[in-house]
Amino acid sequence: MDFLNGGGHRIKLKRHEYIRAIIIGFCVFAMLVIIAFEIKHFNNTFNVQSLVIASLVFAIIGGVILSYILTKDQPEMELLTKLQIWVAVIVLSMVVMPPMANLTNRLLTFRSIQEVPVEYIKSDAFFSSRFGQLQGEQMDVSGYHIFIIKDGNLKRIKTKTDPYEGVENGTQILLPVRKGFFGYDYVVLK
Repeated sequence: MDFLNGGGHRIKLKRHEYIRAIIIGFCVFAMLVIIAFEIKHFNNTFNVQSLVIASLVFAIIGGVILSYILTKDQPEMELLTKLQIWVAVIVLSMVVMPPMANLTNRLLTFRSIQEVPVEYIKSDAFFSSRFGQLQGEQMDVSGYHIFIIKDGNLKRIKTKTDPYEGVENGTQILLPVRKGFFGYDYVVLK
């Protein structure tokens, strides 16, 4: 029985193949962490739908090009394996690109913060807990949803604190906004 003797027929990887697998695993893990932390910033980016659509188009094009490069010089590779590589690369690109585009838009900007006049509607506190609320438990406020009207559209901004506490509904306020790397404005509130 081979399984008792260390698996004599198993594929033995070389040292550089182990290192490559560890680096790829680390990169995938790092991307998942970036995605998890970046999702919360989507609420505070204006016209984020356009940014997501543009990044998805770029992801599909980039995924197709990368898939072609990975499979073009592999004549011995089965068609099903090539298809799996294409689907995996394109889907992974589509998952990773929108958060990375939003992160790039926010962090690679050198423009100053501008105060933009908007109409304040209201602020609502929200409560969140990983495990739900126990009966009779008093929960602390996790953050605030601030509702404003900008360019005739109702927008919701998510913040940790309520900087507009005591401001009456319908009041004009100055919202700190910065234009991002790709030209999409985002709110600079904590």
